[in-house]
Amino acid sequence: MHGTLSSITVTTDAGLHIAVTPVTAHAFHIHSSWSSDLIQAHSPLIRIGAVSATSSVQYDMRERDEWLHISTGDAEVAIHRNSGELLLRSGTGERLARQFPPRLHECEESGYHTEFELSGHEQIYGLGDAPNIPLMKRGCKVPIRMRGHSAHAPVPLLLSASGWGMLADTIEEHEFDIGRSRPNRIRYNRKCEELAYYWITGNSLTGLLKTYKDLAGPPALLPLWAYGLSFNCNLQTTARDMIEDALKFGREDIPCDLIGLEPTWMEQPEGQGADEPFRWHPDRFYIPQWMPEGEHTFMGALNRIGFKLNLGLYLSQLEGGEPGVYDNSDTEQGQLYSRIAPLVNQGVQGFHLCSKKPYMDSAQSHLPLPQHEAAGEAGLTDTLRIGKELAEGYAAHTGKRPMLSVPAGYAGIQKYGAVSSGGTASPQLAVMNAGLSGIPHMSVDMHLHTSEGIHYAFFQPWVRVNSWAYWRHPALLEKKLLAIFRTYAKLRYRLLPYIYTAAHEAARSGLPILRAMPLMFPDDPECATLHNQFMFGDSLLVGAFTERVYLPEGTWFDYWTGQQYDGPGFIEVTIPDTAGGPLLVRAGAIIPMWPDVRHTLEGARTEELELHVYSGCDGEFMVIEDDGESYGYLHGQAATTVISFRDEGDRLTLQLEPRQGSYPSMPSGRSWRVCFHMNRRGAPATVRVDGKARRKRCGGKAKVKAEDAWHFHRGNGMVELGVKESADRTEARTIALHMKDYGSSNSLKKQEENAGKTEAKADRNRSTISIELHNRENVRDEGIRRENGTGDESSPSSRGENRIVSQTLELIHMHLNKEELTLQHVADRLHINSSYLSRRFKQETGRSFSDYVQAARMERAHQLLLEGSTVSMAAQDCGFKDASYFIRVFRKHWGVTPGELRRPEA
Repeated sequence: MHGTLSSITVTTDAGLHIAVTPVTAHAFHIHSSWSSDLIQAHSPLIRIGAVSATSSVQYDMRERDEWLHISTGDAEVAIHRNSGELLLRSGTGERLARQFPPRLHECEESGYHTEFELSGHEQIYGLGDAPNIPLMKRGCKVPIRMRGHSAHAPVPLLLSASGWGMLADTIEEHEFDIGRSRPNRIRYNRKCEELAYYWITGNSLTGLLKTYKDLAGPPALLPLWAYGLSFNCNLQTTARDMIEDALKFGREDIPCDLIGLEPTWMEQPEGQGADEPFRWHPDRFYIPQWMPEGEHTFMGALNRIGFKLNLGLYLSQLEGGEPGVYDNSDTEQGQLYSRIAPLVNQGVQGFHLCSKKPYMDSAQSHLPLPQHEAAGEAGLTDTLRIGKELAEGYAAHTGKRPMLSVPAGYAGIQKYGAVSSGGTASPQLAVMNAGLSGIPHMSVDMHLHTSEGIHYAFFQPWVRVNSWAYWRHPALLEKKLLAIFRTYAKLRYRLLPYIYTAAHEAARSGLPILRAMPLMFPDDPECATLHNQFMFGDSLLVGAFTERVYLPEGTWFDYWTGQQYDGPGFIEVTIPDTAGGPLLVRAGAIIPMWPDVRHTLEGARTEELELHVYSGCDGEFMVIEDDGESYGYLHGQAATTVISFRDEGDRLTLQLEPRQGSYPSMPSGRSWRVCFHMNRRGAPATVRVDGKARRKRCGGKAKVKAEDAWHFHRGNGMVELGVKESADRTEARTIALHMKDYGSSNSLKKQEENAGKTEAKADRNRSTISIELHNRENVRDEGIRRENGTGDESSPSSRGENRIVSQTLELIHMHLNKEELTLQHVADRLHINSSYLSRRFKQETGRSFSDYVQAARMERAHQLLLEGSTVSMAAQDCGFKDASYFIRVFRKHWGVTPGELRRPEA
């Protein structure tokens, strides 16, 4: 039997009514009740706008034995007519999930519970932001509520890595028990005499998020400037203070776009009635009543120096109506938005809703919604209703996207803006959980006074420094921390073309900007529970509040140092003093960047972009651009540039397709400063652009301006050149780098011949030095035997390989006091390829070059300190220019500081 959207109802032998409705090709609505009247009720999530009303869905229905099968072609639900058991299958017939028949609670309280089968190694994610709940939810009990709870975004969306998920169709409190009470069951409890949910399918966690996006609506695309830096002033600020705060960013050379005020900007922040117009404080924010709008106001002054204004509003001033009553009429929406429309006319472009108390990670500081306490509701959807009315009102009024942030959210909030959190013990975990629950724009206020806090915060979907009652302006930081903040702020703005493309992807598919590791690497079991690292977009791996990160399979580059690592496996990253945490780039990455800008308006107008390409494997990226503020992108007003990269070992090829599409204010021309990060292969033999050879430029400034030259940066192994798009934007540009034979992965034989010649030449000029390094971990016995000449050197090839390592060891111990002692430095001295040297060194000694150097330096430092050397002299003699960094590395290696070693306890 064929049909379109309608409910298929089955009544079990026990009298339970079960209705199944196909709502999309990958989703079904399941509703069960003992009352046939309740089974006809509308979906609560549709009623409040959290789920979009669905259109007709084609399905097939057939019966076999006691089972009724309902299939859309991409998914199938089967109902057992007698028991009420349900099965969910994929389009290929694979069983994904099993729901046992619902049952009444076996206690005095009325309500339902049902259970889902939980297989042996099944991984469960989602359910929004909840305190003290890990990334992978198996073994947890998760309440979906706001009252007495500090969750900012409890979302009733459960996702299984096995390819299925469920969205609870309710606006009342409920609870998920995921293998906590019974190891092989997911139990869903609800205090109501009916049970309703959406059952969804997808081929992965990413596919499930797309299904949820189709069901609940696409996430909002924030204005371009909202992805820059936001700053909220102190509670007691004045208009003059706010302008001064904005000017400080320029004086400190820190880019920033949005400056915000707490609700104390208004005349009566505590006593403002729900139906009164908002009025500026007459003393602190004076505006002449006869000219309330224009360039002469402080809003006009902010605009002229590149800032947007964001105002705080207390939720209690906006609630109105009765709890649980949702009137989506134009009249109600108009009444709420009419109160802020005059502020928008004056130049306000963003709003952040907030509670009257700090909303922190403690049970005592939850969002106060007292009107729901008596009714027993959770207040889950108040911000959804208010956010919808403000966002849609602003769009209708201005034709532009607002920056709207709310302190709490529920299913559907992603369509109207962002979620903000004042603070939490594990901010990265809160944002990852939100992203796995369909909310791609959650942010936790920056912990400004540590380098680790700055590092993490700048890799969130959006970034805010919130002063509130404190003094958290970055200009007030001590010198070293201010420099770190400036570095990250500039990096954030340079990355905005990359970030904004990821934001477009979030709006299109539901894939968040900050991505938990199991989203990106579903087949790697090590990634299932990682909570101190994440992917930022497609290519950047960020470690948060840790120096130990896991690298999935492939080659990875340390962004700060250029050091190369091979996954899979855990690594300990040494963080430079100028940074606050690990940042790695995967091989094959193509990362577009702006030049340094003061704010997003400068970046949006620039015609020159940088393109950073990391060799090691093939890659592809599509840059997406639009006007940054309107909804024109929904109607095709956007431009895309497809960029592809191919690494064939001896030849690297980058193809830049012409821009497709257009939008108002689009730069008329486009030039690219292309930077190839060469995987330590050395300079290419030739570089060709569209088949024509480019000359190599030697010396001069590093930045390439000439269109007919390329430059090789020997220090970091980067090739740089410039290209422009064709005048008529119809032709692709192709850049090909032809590598020298020794740099080719396909030329190992010649590489080893060259290495042998180098060793023979070096043999005539070197004296043999026998070195034995002892430390806590010791070099492998095999490495020591070879180093001392006692290993097996029966073959000419093994003798040649041992000579390479012997020469390398000599150079290491001769130059331990030089900071520039790197693998590339030694390889250049020996005239061999660095990748070849790295591989041979590790095979012979059992450890990587960098690990060996660090251990040798620490051994030398230990001996020098015992002999009476000062800490600063020991640092210099071991190649450390920064004594504080030396002390940190020494303590990590030996377990004591240099000072403690020099002053042992009696």
